[in-house]
Amino acid sequence: MKVVVLGAAGILGRAMLAELSGHQAAARTRADYDLRDHVAAARDFDALRPDAVVNCAAYTRVDDAEDEPDLVNEVNGLAPGRLAAAAAAVGARFVQLSSDYVFNGESDRPWREDDPTDPLSVYGKSKLRGETEVRQAAPQSLIVRTSWLFGPGGRSFPLMLTQRLQAGERKFKVVDDQVGRPTYSRHLARAIVSCLEKDRSGVYHAGNAGAMSWYQFAGLVFRCLGMAGHVEVTPVSSGEWAARARRPRYSILDTAKLEAALGGPLPQTGAALAEYFHEVGIVAAGCPEE
Repeated sequence: MKVVVLGAAGILGRAMLAELSGHQAAARTRADYDLRDHVAAARDFDALRPDAVVNCAAYTRVDDAEDEPDLVNEVNGLAPGRLAAAAAAVGARFVQLSSDYVFNGESDRPWREDDPTDPLSVYGKSKLRGETEVRQAAPQSLIVRTSWLFGPGGRSFPLMLTQRLQAGERKFKVVDDQVGRPTYSRHLARAIVSCLEKDRSGVYHAGNAGAMSWYQFAGLVFRCLGMAGHVEVTPVSSGEWAARARRPRYSILDTAKLEAALGGPLPQTGAALAEYFHEVGIVAAGCPEE
């Protein structure tokens, strides 16, 4: 396949380029053209004639998004639809990344692809708008909702904890009433490539096996780093944390549809963390494989 990767400098973009090593990948970053410049993108797609375009670019600062809704809606909501139309015009399948934040968190079971959406934040609303715009512009697109992404090349929860450890911190407060699926960028990218190879379209949920709270995720990170007995981790509520943007408290995604398409689940989060730390050159001998 010939695949254009938009947002190639970010966490998922870098992982996509690595997982597309057996195909022809064209990396595009903000230096090539702005995500909102669909005219430049259309010229690029027309020249390259790709088989697929994967949009890994997005506005992801969830709390800051509350202060600039128009910009966030333009980047995450309207731009993907225009890009999908430009991709469809040259016969390319479009892949849009979406989020668990399209749900309101009021559930007692994992969220399925056809469950009603009801985003709580500006960011969540923008990602849902992006899904709608993409489907209208290119009905055969692939939309992948994911959650709690981590990997080399950008901000992530494991990186933040690691940096604080390296700075000498030993006391941490972590939210314990939000639960979801951590997702390692390389495993997500691998799943997207497999879906493209299998000519999949529609909406899929993706995340590593094993759901947990942020508090449990922190504990797993510290265990991987051999620091579990050397740090103090205090659980706090979402109300105590008081983030500007509301998060869904229960955002576990049901990945059964993707597992059926790929022939099995993504690896456990412990194994994903071990692979992540190895990739960034950090010794982590304490990660559980299962």
